[in-house]
Amino acid sequence: MPPKLNIVFPSASDDLVHRIRNFAEDLQRALASERAGQVENMDTAVTSVVVAVGSTRMLGRATDLIKKALRRNKFSSGVVIERQR
Repeated sequence: MPPKLNIVFPSASDDLVHRIRNFAEDLQRALASERAGQVENMDTAVTSVVVAVGSTRMLGRATDLIKKALRRNKFSSGVVIERQR
């Protein structure tokens, strides 16, 4: 089973839900271009985004891509990236 990362956002106002889903689409493109994984809940994301990473070896690369996508989408603080067990 591939490892999963959960990206948790601090709150879920209507405006933020739209931004989270835009972030998920942007992240999906970045992950696909590197073959590092895929976003599982892109269209249903409300307070978190789940990323299935291609392999354990790709965890570092996937985390880097997530952090870059967070910066590009102007999520400055309060976002937590955690590994699902």
